[in-house]
Amino acid sequence: MIIYVKRGETFKGSISKWCLPGTCRGNGGKDIFLENHELKRFLELLQGSLGTYDVIPHAYVLMRNHFHSFLETPLGNVSEFIRHFNITYTSWFNRDDDRSGHLYQGRFKSILVERGSYLRVVSRCILLILSGDQNGTERD
Repeated sequence: MIIYVKRGETFKGSISKWCLPGTCRGNGGKDIFLENHELKRFLELLQGSLGTYDVIPHAYVLMRNHFHSFLETPLGNVSEFIRHFNITYTSWFNRDDDRSGHLYQGRFKSILVERGSYLRVVSRCILLILSGDQNGTERD
């Protein structure tokens, strides 16, 4: 089962049984990874945040101007995790690139996916983004 929760609404249930595919885009469509060392630092900070918040990554794809992720939060703390991670990477990115301000456009967008039945399907869809095919067929 997939549940869409509108911004401002509260999901009534245990979020610990759910996984969340989501995305963050660069502000104004701008790149959030300008150079390869930024991709490396993003992954290092992600690893640290995953451990701190006990979040399980099922899949993720990093594009130049956004990223997709599929996370499981046994403790139901996805908001705290995303907030911490996005602030940490944004602060580092801004210092590294001698800039200030927002890095991401709007809020992290996600849906709730019931644990079990859709895990493989959603993970596959996220990984197919790499091939440029969102219709479910892989390229050679």
